[in-house]
Amino acid sequence: MMKPMDVSSVLSAMLRRWYVALVVLVITGIAAVQLWGTAAPQYTASTTLTVVPSQSLVQVRADLGAGESSLGNPFGVQATTVLAALLSESINSGQVVLPASAAGTQVAVVRSDLGVESFFNVVAVGRTPQGANDALQAVTDQSVSILAAIQTSAGAPTDQLYTSLRTRPDGGVGVSYPDRSRMVLGVVLAGLLAAALLSVAVDAAARGTGRLRRRSGDANTRSSRRWGRRRNTPTPTE
Repeated sequence: MMKPMDVSSVLSAMLRRWYVALVVLVITGIAAVQLWGTAAPQYTASTTLTVVPSQSLVQVRADLGAGESSLGNPFGVQATTVLAALLSESINSGQVVLPASAAGTQVAVVRSDLGVESFFNVVAVGRTPQGANDALQAVTDQSVSILAAIQTSAGAPTDQLYTSLRTRPDGGVGVSYPDRSRMVLGVVLAGLLAAALLSVAVDAAARGTGRLRRRSGDANTRSSRRWGRRRNTPTPTE
């Protein structure tokens, strides 16, 4: 039965059987390089949506001299911030239908840390740059109808609605490899563990074989000595 081994014993076994560890580590390195090169990228695009008065609401205000009043819109003076919160919840809950070109793309809203605001950031993470951009476009287009439905269902006149629009230029599509480091680290750790286990196993087997050979040699030596003593012992004569 193999005795429990500490770290120094394992390292000693790996040094004695360095050729075993070397083979395993070379294979591990090749596998890690292949995983690094084949890791699937993720593409990220983002924009900012802001809730603003619609053109029709602005016109009604001007006609009536109502200033910044929400008029018949039940969301009142805090309409932009309240509607921004409701719209962001609708987007996060999956009410935006993404096109086929954005299959597999994840869309999420990132609210401002400054508190309740009339704007929020939308982030799309997709398998392709086009998928990320198309997802953002779908969010932008459908946010207008989602926001209108929220207001009309609450009793707002159709000419006194708030709408949403992009207020920040797109910053392009970023690329990242979130799984790359995790996969490579897992392979490297598995390779180190395999190298240690195989080195210890080979070392234990080799040392056990050596002990058996020494015991066998000692037994043969003792047997030869006994046989020699018997041959050298004079035979009694009558």
